[in-house]
Amino acid sequence: MRRIAMSFLLCVASTATMAQPVYRCGNVYADTACPAAKVIDASDTRTDAQRAEASRLASEDKRLSREMGQERLAAQAQQARLSKPAKTKPAKRVRATPIKWARL
Repeated sequence: MRRIAMSFLLCVASTATMAQPVYRCGNVYADTACPAAKVIDASDTRTDAQRAEASRLASEDKRLSREMGQERLAAQAQQARLSKPAKTKPAKRVRATPIKWARL
């Protein structure tokens, strides 16, 4: 939940830095007004320390995501190696010997 909130704040902050108004149309936020739009103050009120912390958390999440992806690929490769059947040689053909009938 915290990451979602941080992502939303970063999106709003990036919009605010471009000095464009943000409109709320029901449950949707947009940069263009709708008939019943309300202008939202989307200025970034965070301190420099809070911005630095958010940036640090984002880069940490990116690093963890990369590591988890590599671990998943390694596990899948190992599973593929283990699930392959062992190579076996084809069975030798046994030559049938003729049956010798006993004469009575």
